[in-house]
Amino acid sequence: MPELSGAVQDRPQSSLVTRLKITGTLAAIGGVCGAVAGGALTYLGHVVTGYPGPVELGIYLGNAGIMAVIGGTVAPFLAWSVLRTVPLWRAIAEPSAAALGVGMLTMSFAPSLFGVVEPIAILGAILRLRREFRESARPELPPDQARARSFRLHRSGTCKRR
Repeated sequence: MPELSGAVQDRPQSSLVTRLKITGTLAAIGGVCGAVAGGALTYLGHVVTGYPGPVELGIYLGNAGIMAVIGGTVAPFLAWSVLRTVPLWRAIAEPSAAALGVGMLTMSFAPSLFGVVEPIAILGAILRLRREFRESARPELPPDQARARSFRLHRSGTCKRR
């Protein structure tokens, strides 16, 4: 088997490193969004239930920590499996907005339904994004642009037609 140049041999590992960096970033963003949602929902739960006195910092930190773990675990999985074609800001903003909006309404009117309604709202936002950005909904390129993208870089550094 012929030897490949160093750049070609390094490509699979650099691709793996890039994917790991992206996955770590998605986990961090999901964790931060989860922590913010946990803090906001803790405050809202305090207001709605009429809890006397201030809520202890430990309760805020505990709820934020739990939601951060959930967000940091679920965000990369959803981004890589379900939301691949969705812009990153929408994949973060829309399910988060659905979670906060529905969470506030649920905690205001039916706190006992929070555990059921909240995941349904997040799943609904994710499925709506997936439907809106599915690959079959992408417009096809005109023939001249599609032909222009059919070139690839050959190992020798020259462009060759596919």
